[in-house]
Amino acid sequence: IQGPATTAPEAAASGRWLLDLGADAHRSAEWLAALELAWEVPREGSHLRARVEASADLKQWQPVTDAALLDVPGVGAASGERLVQRRIEWPAAAPALRYLRLSLQPSTQLTGVQA
Repeated sequence: IQGPATTAPEAAASGRWLLDLGADAHRSAEWLAALELAWEVPREGSHLRARVEASADLKQWQPVTDAALLDVPGVGAASGERLVQRRIEWPAAAPALRYLRLSLQPSTQLTGVQA
């Protein structure tokens, strides 16, 4: 999947996002390796805590992974250097299910997601 994170405004307020990988996504020979997130970063930077869960039916959810994400000024901040980690690695043993629920703390407005 790739594209802008267009969803209801309440998703940004709650910090929870639902991703639909499609009915046949889990049958692909090239299953998900990672999620790359994009968000507007304040000048002082941001630190996020991400949790990903997976479901086949939107009723029962299985935890997949937790990750620390950041985009902050680096040591050479005056020259524009930044320390960036926007990628959530997908564990090899994680279930291949259609729906992903992404929770971010603090809640953040995503501008894009790439898998």
